Amino acid sequence: WYVKIYNSLCIKEGERILDLGCGFAKLWRNNWTDIPSNVTIDAYDLHGSWADDFAKFLPEHKECLSEGTEVSLRFEDIEKQETWNDLSRKKPYSMVIAHYLMDVLSDPQALVARPADILAPGGLFSVNNICSTNEHLFWIDTLKASGLNPSFAIDKYQEAKNAEEEFQTILSKYFRSITNVRLDSPLRFDTPEDLLERARKRFPQADDYLQNNKNKLITYFRTLYKDTNSIILNNDSLFWHCYK
Repeated sequence: WYVKIYNSLCIKEGERILDLGCGFAKLWRNNWTDIPSNVTIDAYDLHGSWADDFAKFLPEHKECLSEGTEVSLRFEDIEKQETWNDLSRKKPYSMVIAHYLMDVLSDPQALVARPADILAPGGLFSVNNICSTNEHLFWIDTLKASGLNPSFAIDKYQEAKNAEEEFQTILSKYFRSITNVRLDSPLRFDTPEDLLERARKRFPQADDYLQNNKNKLITYFRTLYKDTNSIILNNDSLFWHCYK
């Protein structure tokens, strides 16, 4: 998955990249030897996060990086103005990344406004957030096919769609152009019971309804498994590529 995300960024030789809330840093670990030469990556996160493990990883693997490429980690609070004051004094970045971050911030909109100030002209801000997905549509269709009421799944889809549109409106205030990049993220389920558990996880507000109708669901799921040993749900995820 992180190889697919990495490839979507099209990182080139000589890039200057800021990674906000890097965490365990799978984006870099899983592509370590593919990072081009002369790339600078400044990763930021807080102590007490998975970034503590990344701090141990860096000195042990820096020799495997391409020539001239450097990856550093700073433990700073990216929601504090002092951090951004410091970043603004540095050479502009060609790319700022904020993946899987928005839902843990106290003020996501405030952070979204900041990358444009430290990006070079034409620079890229890559971010993701709540969005509509193929899985939403799968569950609506599945509930209908099972003879059940899909209203709670429709509500969940519309909630995600509204959040997606609102977030894009916010992004458009700060960037001259935005490209929506949808990446396939298929999910595999080996048994009908696995699918039922996924439904319960996705719709906890409807758990009683799902449990009361699990026989109908399992019966329908078994038709999906008629000629196969597993079901692949062709899910996807949305990343916004925003250009200064």
